[in-house]
Amino acid sequence: GPSENTADILHYLEKNNVNATFFVVPTENSGEKLRKIAAAGHVIGIHSYTHQYKEIYASVPAFLEDFYKARELVYKETGIKSDIYRFPGGSVNDYNAAVIRDIVAEMERRGFVYFDWNVDSGDALNATWKEMHAKVPADVENTNRAIVLMHDRIGGSNTVLVLDDVIKAIKLSNRNFKFKTLDKSVRPIQFKLPT
Repeated sequence: GPSENTADILHYLEKNNVNATFFVVPTENSGEKLRKIAAAGHVIGIHSYTHQYKEIYASVPAFLEDFYKARELVYKETGIKSDIYRFPGGSVNDYNAAVIRDIVAEMERRGFVYFDWNVDSGDALNATWKEMHAKVPADVENTNRAIVLMHDRIGGSNTVLVLDDVIKAIKLSNRNFKFKTLDKSVRPIQFKLPT
């Protein structure tokens, strides 16, 4: 996101007194939504500008160009200079094996930290409400620390429909989970990079 679902996602987060981290794909028309995300106290990280894997992962300079274009747009609209990011497709995917180690090294050198996830809602693959409601709380329960992947995207209505129920289920856990946003002080969850 941001997407047409952003307002509803923000509503359910506020209703449950939960702040989240939005790894965004900003556009020239997303300024108002970006400002609403920031004003509500959520963290904004960078996902990409184009989300075009073949272009982004063509080289380190290609990745940097895309990243900085998104980062500058977020800064222009919100005043936030984000220092965290999430790789399109995660840090390990079918497009970046040849360059991922060099990208990570350069981004670390520049002071940026990336986050992968260890709980995937399945919403990017159009998981149903029932599938997400069963999977997310169960997967969170089976870990000591979870980063949950959900998407604020066009066509992501199931995410909106399940968000309130997933938050409530996690809050009802006997493990007393706390919801936190991500920033550089949080130990990231990162996939094992290819050698």
